Amino acid sequence: MFKPHGVCSAMYTPMNADYTINEAVVRKMVDFQIEKGLDGIFPVSTAGEFIHLSLDQCEQLMTIVVNQVNGRVPVVPGVTASCAHHAIRLAKKARSLGCQAVVSCTPFFFTQTEDETIKYFLDIAETADIPIIIYNIPMFTKPLSLAVTTKLIEHPMVLGIKDSSGSMVDMMHIIDHIRTNNLGSVYMSGREDFFDSALIHGASGCYTSCAGIFPEIMTAIYDSVKNNEFHKAQQIQCSLLPLLRMCFSLPFPIGFKIALETRGFEMGPYWSSLDEVTINKISSIKSLIELETKKLVAFGETLKKHYS
Repeated sequence: MFKPHGVCSAMYTPMNADYTINEAVVRKMVDFQIEKGLDGIFPVSTAGEFIHLSLDQCEQLMTIVVNQVNGRVPVVPGVTASCAHHAIRLAKKARSLGCQAVVSCTPFFFTQTEDETIKYFLDIAETADIPIIIYNIPMFTKPLSLAVTTKLIEHPMVLGIKDSSGSMVDMMHIIDHIRTNNLGSVYMSGREDFFDSALIHGASGCYTSCAGIFPEIMTAIYDSVKNNEFHKAQQIQCSLLPLLRMCFSLPFPIGFKIALETRGFEMGPYWSSLDEVTINKISSIKSLIELETKKLVAFGETLKKHYS
């Protein structure tokens, strides 16, 4: 069975001025990410603002990405929805495209009990007949408790977890549960802030938005840990932190889209209705994000020359 690993991107979604998907830029982003050494792509993601897309657009985006990837790396689309019915539709589409798994966090808006949450994930996997990676992102949806997580990752249709909680405590206990019970499931970090630490303690890799913006940095962290060069990994990890602080100072994911545009990808209009205060803040910090992005790109090139 497919097992996710390595550095994988949570892919942003470029839009045209009329809020249709910018297919040309999607294809350009896919090629960039693969050529820079990523191990997988996760479209229809939180960073990709799937919440603003129609089900038809989600399916369109999956199709474009799978077509452009053309088998070069695994594509694991997001199928998060407000109900299992819609999530199953998206999961079936992913399966028809040849995807080996899908990603889903808990349904949004309406709350569920823990037993209902477990049933939600298993209904998607079993009805669509495709393995699932459960996704914990308390920033936007109901958190997955440690008890629910450990129960789900024991199920054969659950490949593992993409954890964007930022909790190293939960991370340690999830990884320990996998290890001590000899499970085939994996822990994939959803936070780039401490990717090096996650790898050192047993994470299999990551699905992060920065992987698609700075693949050189994220793959260098991964390679350094795998080569037991922990001090080097720490230095590279810390190089990313100033940019993260700048980007998160703006409404998500605007700061990260500015960084992507600095790398040459036109992302299109913002979905959010912004007030004058926020618009002024974007204007004041945009040049700093652009400068930090260029510094990271240059650092990535230096790493490539010295450690390739």
